Amino acid sequence: MLLEGKRGIVMISALQREQVRQILLEQVEVQKGNMIADCGAKGIISGQFYYGEGDSDMSDLAIGFYEILYRELLAGKKVLVAADRNGAKGKLVDLNLAGDTMNTGVYHGGTKERIEGKRRHCLANFWLIPMVHGRRSQKLHRDYMKQYCDDVVRMIASQSAYFSAFQDFPDFMVRHFIPREFSSDTIEAQLKFIDDRAKLIANSSKASELWDYFNRLKLVDKHIS
Repeated sequence: MLLEGKRGIVMISALQREQVRQILLEQVEVQKGNMIADCGAKGIISGQFYYGEGDSDMSDLAIGFYEILYRELLAGKKVLVAADRNGAKGKLVDLNLAGDTMNTGVYHGGTKERIEGKRRHCLANFWLIPMVHGRRSQKLHRDYMKQYCDDVVRMIASQSAYFSAFQDFPDFMVRHFIPREFSSDTIEAQLKFIDDRAKLIANSSKASELWDYFNRLKLVDKHIS
């Protein structure tokens, strides 16, 4: 299959696309240090340059993923910038472009049933949204993707702040790699969303660059079907 990469047309095989899909579904855990390493059955271990407590959706691995997946939206910017030259943790370049987890679980009678961490903390379940909707508060409608996207439709229509960057909701879906049909009402539906998004990304024009990124981090060899 021919895909358009940053260096022009490149060839990526079905096996490589499958490797990308598998890595997108691996659990990501944060540990101190700057390494990114495959940890077998435990998933992928990543350091975190972003300030604050360890958080998989702002891990070093996730930041590199965002900068490939959202290159056009970032318009040449990085997600993080160093706070100073003395090794301080990184800060967000733009509060409207903060990493967050898309699907986390469902509420029943005021309590939350969470998606198992292995499925929740993976690249296919991470995206960039305004910090006010994610990292600094609960997302609108308590992490329910379907309801949140209904609000996004209204915010795009009113050209509200960050959402003025999108022509319409289909444009928002394309840029965020949101499956065309999805639901978030049950754990099963949220897990299907994560699986479908992994397939969508692995079959997109970003797949070749993501494969190169994962290969440089020595993650590819352990993900051969």
